[in-house]
Amino acid sequence: MRSITSEMKTMKEIDDSLQVRRLMDLLPEDKSNKINRILENKCSTWLSVIPTNDNFFAMSADEFRDAMAIRYYFGMKGLPSACDGCGENFDLNHALNCKKGGLVTARHNEARDLNCDLCALAGLAQVTSEPILQESTGDDTKGLRADWSVRGFWEHQRVALFDICILNADAKSLQNQSLKSIFNTRKQIKKDKYCAAAESRRATFTPIIASCEAIFESEAEVYFKRLATILSKKMEIFLLSCTLLHQSQNADLHNEVCKLVYKGLANEMERSWDN
Repeated sequence: MRSITSEMKTMKEIDDSLQVRRLMDLLPEDKSNKINRILENKCSTWLSVIPTNDNFFAMSADEFRDAMAIRYYFGMKGLPSACDGCGENFDLNHALNCKKGGLVTARHNEARDLNCDLCALAGLAQVTSEPILQESTGDDTKGLRADWSVRGFWEHQRVALFDICILNADAKSLQNQSLKSIFNTRKQIKKDKYCAAAESRRATFTPIIASCEAIFESEAEVYFKRLATILSKKMEIFLLSCTLLHQSQNADLHNEVCKLVYKGLANEMERSWDN
């Protein structure tokens, strides 16, 4: 009986996969690429999470519609015609790339603050936001700071430094590159910038590289698994539940950020994650 059930399940999965491929062939290339990326990297956890208020998973009807529109690259109503930061034509790609209006900075800062809160919730000591690695001097030496640091994260009594980069894989400058290639390039840039300063302080450095769909580079995935393990011991809950919590919160963060960015509502990005 079990073998028959397993066989039927496999056949259904194959049939579903073929139907998805047929539908994907009918889509424009930009939509097809985005949805393929989401499916291949399993960025759908937030859709199956119970919408509780405790972890900010509850969405209004408008928020859910906006999240689905962004996920499947649909058009949205009531958008401004021009970017309030630079005056260029406003669309999703521009909103996720433009650094003049403060929206990209808000996206980055909310992700940083979320990770600081999660590390503190896990009971880790000395969680610091924007720790200074190198002071600026008068001889043109620029100051250097990471996004957050945690004492004892990887090794006992050793400081772990982290710096996050959230990128838009659909940007025109990245269209001809694979996601793996983009991740490797951004990771190497981060390491070239921070590793020497971290080693001089006997600290470790881990780059957290992610796409706007909440797809994480391999070192970022190791970081979240480690954080989930620590959090599970602290809260005495199952490791799987913790892992899903992290994945969902970061995916939900992406949806909220995209919604606010896409609407040009940067002033609403100050929502607290204290709970």
